Amino acid sequence: MIIVFATVTLKTGKNQEFINVSKDLIKNTRLEEGCIDYNLYGDCESHDLFVFVEKWKDEKALNEHMETVHFKSFVEKGSPLFAKDLDIVQYLTKN
Repeated sequence: MIIVFATVTLKTGKNQEFINVSKDLIKNTRLEEGCIDYNLYGDCESHDLFVFVEKWKDEKALNEHMETVHFKSFVEKGSPLFAKDLDIVQYLTKN
C-alpha cells in the first residue's frame, strides 16, 4: 500500500473556492478501484493550508489516478489557487 500526503498552500482568501474545486476530485477518486482512502483536511490554525491524505493499493493505482479526467480537471482548476507547488510525500507500507 502507498500512503500519500499532498500538502497544499493556497493564496490568501481562496480556501472556499479550493474546497469547492476539490469536491469532484474527492468523490470520483474514492470510486477508483485502487483507492483505499482519500480525504482532505484543513489546518487548524491556517485557513490557507490543506493536506490530502491518500491510501492506494499500489503504485499502478496511483499512476492511473493521475491520468483520470477528474484529477486533470482538478489540476487545471486548482493550480491557480496555489500559493506554491504542492508538497508531496509518499510512503510505502508493508501491509
